[in-house]
Amino acid sequence: MSRFFRHISRVARILSTILLTIISHFGQPRRRKPGHSRLPKYQRTKFTLPWRIIGLGLALVFLSLMELTLPSHHPVDAANAARTMQLPLSTQGSQLLDSLGRPILLRGVNWFGIETELHAPHGLWKRDYKDMLAQIKSLGYNMIRLPFSIQSLRASEVSGIDFNIGNNRELYGKSPLEVMDAIIKEAQQQGILILLDCHRLNDQRIPPLWYGDGFTETDWIETWKMLATRYRNQPNVIGADLKNEPHGRASWGTNDLATDWRLAAQRAGNAILAVNPNWLIVVEGVEKNVPRQRLATHWHGGNLEGVREYPVRLSNANKLVYSPHEYGPGVFNHPWFSEPSFPNNLEYRWEIAWNYIAREGIAPILIGEFGGKEVDPNSKEGLWKRRLVDYINRNNLSFAYWSWNPNSGDTGGILQDDWQSLEGPKQQLLQGLLIANNFAPNVGVAPIIPSISIRRPSFPPGRTKPMPTPLPNSQPSSIGQMPTPTPSGQPSRRVAPLPPPLSNPTPRRVAPLPPSLSNPTPRSVAPLPPPNLRNNPGVIAPLPAPNLRTNPGVIAPLPAPNLRTNPGVIAPLPAPLPAPSPTVTPRQVTPLPLPSPLANPGLKEPLPLPSPSAKPSGMAPLPSPPPDTNQGLREPMPTPEPSPNLPNPNLSTRSQTRNRVPLKVVPNLHSDWQEGFCIGIQVINEGSTKVEDWELTFQMNQAAINNSWNGNFQPRNMENSQSSKDYVVTPLDWGRLIEPGQSRHLGFCANKLGSDYKPKQMLASGH
Repeated sequence: MSRFFRHISRVARILSTILLTIISHFGQPRRRKPGHSRLPKYQRTKFTLPWRIIGLGLALVFLSLMELTLPSHHPVDAANAARTMQLPLSTQGSQLLDSLGRPILLRGVNWFGIETELHAPHGLWKRDYKDMLAQIKSLGYNMIRLPFSIQSLRASEVSGIDFNIGNNRELYGKSPLEVMDAIIKEAQQQGILILLDCHRLNDQRIPPLWYGDGFTETDWIETWKMLATRYRNQPNVIGADLKNEPHGRASWGTNDLATDWRLAAQRAGNAILAVNPNWLIVVEGVEKNVPRQRLATHWHGGNLEGVREYPVRLSNANKLVYSPHEYGPGVFNHPWFSEPSFPNNLEYRWEIAWNYIAREGIAPILIGEFGGKEVDPNSKEGLWKRRLVDYINRNNLSFAYWSWNPNSGDTGGILQDDWQSLEGPKQQLLQGLLIANNFAPNVGVAPIIPSISIRRPSFPPGRTKPMPTPLPNSQPSSIGQMPTPTPSGQPSRRVAPLPPPLSNPTPRRVAPLPPSLSNPTPRSVAPLPPPNLRNNPGVIAPLPAPNLRTNPGVIAPLPAPNLRTNPGVIAPLPAPLPAPSPTVTPRQVTPLPLPSPLANPGLKEPLPLPSPSAKPSGMAPLPSPPPDTNQGLREPMPTPEPSPNLPNPNLSTRSQTRNRVPLKVVPNLHSDWQEGFCIGIQVINEGSTKVEDWELTFQMNQAAINNSWNGNFQPRNMENSQSSKDYVVTPLDWGRLIEPGQSRHLGFCANKLGSDYKPKQMLASGH
């Protein structure tokens, strides 16, 4: 609407100029003749008509001066009415501007998951993705920082989605990149901006540099060019957060091509702008290795001290945004949290580390991550968070809160463990920032800046073992390589020991399920020492330090199964068989009526919020059971009396009518916290013939199942299910058939009732 009024004001300005010219020529009053007290009527008309024109002209001049629109620079505060943000965005000094030159603030959340082995935003095992976005919008957030990994975008399958929930069925059969497409398009419909974040290279950890873990700088840049091209006409995708939290060897201003993150950001940023000139280029800081830095220690990605002397230079300087990350003592208790001047020393640090960039008008600041569990005014973390929120408000800074997800172990999230309810105190504290956000309700689209015509780059194919691009003095990292330890003892956040490699016996597609990698060649993975990186969402190992921020699920590394998850392409189902008996778990999932069997409809992992002090726990894969003629059959048969000679009579209570084929069972303890745990189970057909109507049995003494996926979980003793120790699991309709070399993925979460809670004696067979 303001664009319309601007055009009106321009027309008014032109008309007023024309009218004033006419007035100056015709509007001179004539002298009265001697003896005449009045002018003749026709002369009065000639004299007074120009003054009416003058009045109209003055009105038009007034309107043109008013501009009938908002001033080009105005403060963003709660007194201003909500307006539509016009895209694309740019920068001027310390401000972010929309396409009409109006200052805007980005107030967002991090919704992670695509960068993990599930390859999909977390929580979709519980909720409709459109409903999730609607809740984010309703709270006043106008942006989502959406993490991904390069490995996830090269994968073909997703998991962790319940396709039976509402609009989630639209995501069935999509690749991780296509799921990201759907999230982005729905976000546009709901008026939410998207900032893409290259959070990891593989699915396991955050590397110190922009290459390593089997990926090169070329892989990294080409992935960004692919995304910039793909979303060039998707206006709500506003930019690229080039790399999450450079640390360790990463430097700034050293001119070492192998480690200088500033130079790498320039190379990637300019490559992106050549493809998509509308995007913002978001550059995080480093941890250390900055010439003449004043503060001894920083958070990973939080050190931007070198920007004043060594700025990032882009082909378009008005697209550059700097983005520090900031956390409190709940993630790691740095020395400054124990200084006598705390919390008054915090603003001094923030000014030196990054806010001078905005204060001096060098570029805008977007705090890409901050978060923590506590918000009270008494705890250290609560004091830190309250000071930072007040600082953000006073300095009109943009931010993306970590995290929307509840399953970030040492920070928690805005949502509670049920993925529905809000953490009230957190949201109440942040609400004061969202009140000032007048641009959340709608996202308008201004004419897109004409893009340079460049051939669409092809997405680089996966390599057997890609090596980093040779650089002078380069020492590319390999999988499992750790950065140089920080002298201050700061933990390298978010790193968990990588699981050992898995073998892939068939050339089929690799299923993106823990703990396998979608790179088709197994690589040697050395366990990483736990103390040096903040744990990231994904494969998470419980760390000895209780203050480390763990990743969703606190997934403990397990001994390597000898088979990589690879469901491959499943053959059509035979004629429908009788439906299995219904599950008695608290939440039954009804399978979709699909035309073809679903290889992996989604590993639902509710992953309740783990305790940072959770004890390490793991479950080793069980060996393949020998053929057992007493394994339960699918055909309903009368249950015989338990035999005292059998050590576990309830595990084999059905008569045999056909020979049973043993199946391999690989359990994987995804998360283990004080009150409960979640476990995934892989049932593998290692034989040469297909297996139908398989069945899984196991014992579990002191735990009660509260959620399950991809199977009908039943206690043997239906009359007393709470005290039952023996369970039988039958497949859903679409999963009755397992072809040779294929597998089925299922699992459950349970409440702990005692110390002997782990499932054991897992056996599976079919016919």
